[in-house]
Amino acid sequence: MENITGKTAKRKAFKAAVTASAMIFAVLLSACGKTAKAPAADTPSAEAPAAATTGSTMQNALPDSMENGEVVLGGATNGEAHFEGSVPKEKISVEPGMAARLLIPGTDVDTRVQTAKAEHTVYLDPSNSTGFNDPNTVLHGEADTNDAALHGLLAYGDSSFFAKNPYLYLYLPDKTILEYKVFAAYTQPSENILEQHDCYDFSTFSSYIQEILSQRNMSSVTDTGMQDQILQTWCVLTIQASMSDGSDYIVQATLTGAGSIQ
Repeated sequence: MENITGKTAKRKAFKAAVTASAMIFAVLLSACGKTAKAPAADTPSAEAPAAATTGSTMQNALPDSMENGEVVLGGATNGEAHFEGSVPKEKISVEPGMAARLLIPGTDVDTRVQTAKAEHTVYLDPSNSTGFNDPNTVLHGEADTNDAALHGLLAYGDSSFFAKNPYLYLYLPDKTILEYKVFAAYTQPSENILEQHDCYDFSTFSSYIQEILSQRNMSSVTDTGMQDQILQTWCVLTIQASMSDGSDYIVQATLTGAGSIQ
């Protein structure tokens, strides 16, 4: 198991490669909706993210304050960030001590995200930052019964539902809203995802995403057209829900926007 010092060093190295842009809402400074700086060409452990494509939330034109090799995330235009989907209009409360509140439109998932593991709750992996600014943030919970907090995730196993309900939202204590777009839903044997896949290394992250999107089994639904966007954003939310048979149901999404609660 990797020690705390090693994890801290990797987080610092990742943050050093992710610089804030003056064009993006101040709220983006606390999350992955920053600018992902492409690793140097002579860095053996990573390959530079490709240029943003038409239809992506990223902008092709770099602001004057940015360097080549950086791309703007979160759909920033004219100093404001926007969302790809429709942010739920109801007022969402984030209670003191919570890491966030998770809301998935189209399902009954509207639940607290705790900062520490507790029985029958959804909680943030202890290896992740409460700022939700790691390359892969993992939320844990249960989906094994009808009243389990994450049971609604199972709806993503239907390709029609998957296509019609692609967005989910995290509400943070500092009144930030983070929007993610789902790109994969599947069942797999239980594993410690963060230990098995070191997403601070861009080449490892790329291989992991390709592995997810190339799945060919009856239990998986994926959006392969999102691969470039996922790699450019380099910011994934993984929801890992335990099932009664010992397997995990996984729903994964990439950051597409951020803003503040009015």
